[in-house]
Amino acid sequence: MKKELTKAPDPSLKTKLILYAKSAGRCSFRGCSKLLIKEALTGEGDINLGNIAHIVAESYDGPRGNDSMSLEDRAKIDNLMLMCRDHHKFIDDGPAKYTKEILINFKKEHEKSIEYLSGFIHELKSLPIILVSKIHDHPANIKKEDVRNTTMKCGGHYPAFALTQDEVFTINLNTLPENAKTSWKTGLKIIDQKIERFFQILEDAKINHVSAFGLARIPYLIYLGYKLGDKVDSEIYQKSRETNSWDWQTEDNTVKFKLQKIQDKGKNKIALILALSANINKESLPDKIKKEFTIYKLSPVNCEPNTEIIKSRKDSSEFFNKFREVLWIIENNMPTKNKEIHLFPAIPVSAAVNCGKYLMKSAPSLNIYDKINGEYKFIIKIK
Repeated sequence: MKKELTKAPDPSLKTKLILYAKSAGRCSFRGCSKLLIKEALTGEGDINLGNIAHIVAESYDGPRGNDSMSLEDRAKIDNLMLMCRDHHKFIDDGPAKYTKEILINFKKEHEKSIEYLSGFIHELKSLPIILVSKIHDHPANIKKEDVRNTTMKCGGHYPAFALTQDEVFTINLNTLPENAKTSWKTGLKIIDQKIERFFQILEDAKINHVSAFGLARIPYLIYLGYKLGDKVDSEIYQKSRETNSWDWQTEDNTVKFKLQKIQDKGKNKIALILALSANINKESLPDKIKKEFTIYKLSPVNCEPNTEIIKSRKDSSEFFNKFREVLWIIENNMPTKNKEIHLFPAIPVSAAVNCGKYLMKSAPSLNIYDKINGEYKFIIKIK
């Protein structure tokens, strides 16, 4: 003879797994949403802190148990909510306040919000890319946690670590000797190879946004921007020395830029100084440049050059737009053939990458110099 049930059976493993999935491992009590698979104090993961609460109690004499729902149905997912321990106790200690109808609404709201938000994850995905190289003989490093937090907090995107084992796509040039001639050529080849793979990942994963992070020599950063181009929407982040953070320091536009012609030697030979993070005097340029070239200088209007010159997304856009204007002015005053600009940059990361991004096919070539042992040396030609 079949024994009559006095309480609902335990929910099946399948039901429990579906409940956790629909709830995203978070408490379903309205306004809580506490993560229940990670201990808050120690940060330990893979810990189950959730309670499976019954809307209609598993027995007739339990909270909200005086209901026509069968005992079998009380173990099914429509009658179950994932909750933290505190709110599980809260609803069962106050069944008159937290009625069946109210809890059903809590459950629907929470699970619908998870379904809605998770549907946006693909649209908000951004594939981070890191470029690091030695700077003054010190290897550079960017933490994955900083990339994740900045991409989400500052950029409003979900960082898609598309490679295996949750790794950020990294172009690591730290192993190259810093100032050897062969190192620059090798570094550019590595960037070429990595960028080809990077764009393949973007295409395969159907991601249409890039978050770029760099701690590297300026010519490498400019070349990275050139390779990224305008093929995909991107945001460039830089680390503040003052705050030791990758976040933008303000939302305001804090700087304007001016272009000066500091030497006129005609239209055929052009040099451009970008004095943003440090001043560059004409006297520090190579002798040939000082003797034969018309020299332009782009610098801030309202402050002295400094390493924190770009403080916001608007500052970065301000430089990007001014740099485009400067190239247009120079280009339209040059002969039609063999257009090239000799570039002497003292600029932050975001400005360097943006310099490269603007180099479309119609723009002049850039001969990029870097300061090595106190002297400016030609490093690479882009285009």
